[in-house]
Amino acid sequence: MDWLKEARTATYVLPGFKFAEGGALDVRLHYRTLGVLAPDRRNGVLMLHGTTGASRQFLQPSTADFLFAEGQPLDVSKYFIIMPDAIGHGGSSKPSDGLETAFPRYCYADIVEAQHRLVREADLVEEAHLTFERKSDGELPSARSRAFSTSATARDGSACAEFSWEGHDENDPACGRGWVMIATAGRLVGHFYIHNGDDSGFVCERG
Repeated sequence: MDWLKEARTATYVLPGFKFAEGGALDVRLHYRTLGVLAPDRRNGVLMLHGTTGASRQFLQPSTADFLFAEGQPLDVSKYFIIMPDAIGHGGSSKPSDGLETAFPRYCYADIVEAQHRLVREADLVEEAHLTFERKSDGELPSARSRAFSTSATARDGSACAEFSWEGHDENDPACGRGWVMIATAGRLVGHFYIHNGDDSGFVCERG
């Protein structure tokens, strides 16, 4: 299958987007989708490329056949895949569009905020939350975080997303890394690590 042709392309504009380090701009976000959004709007999967990539990287046969084909972890007959180009990449707003050095300085926080607004304001999916509960046989660190960098890989023969994150652990600034994959019955399983601190495996089930 030619996944680049199969994917639908669209553009969404965030008017007057305010950058974390100052400045504002009407930001254009280009994105691609595969699959169909379910009536309950709960089958959406947001895939984010790395700092030197773009959404088209997920549509190369060496990646897409492994992720999106029938029977694969993100089978597009079951899931609605959203693949945005981050600010500064692909078809989204970037300095080389013409502003050059007048383009506002942008950081990971801007990229994440823009992608979050794309999903919410373009009405693509319902927002999802992961809630961790203490187990009777152990203790899970209390942490609030936001992922800012992800990459697609494989673990034990299954598609996996590795991520970096930053946030707070019991009100103290913290950062770290982790990984997550789709398991059986729609569960998410993974592991996260706090830099110079605790780590924990987790299993998430749809509420």
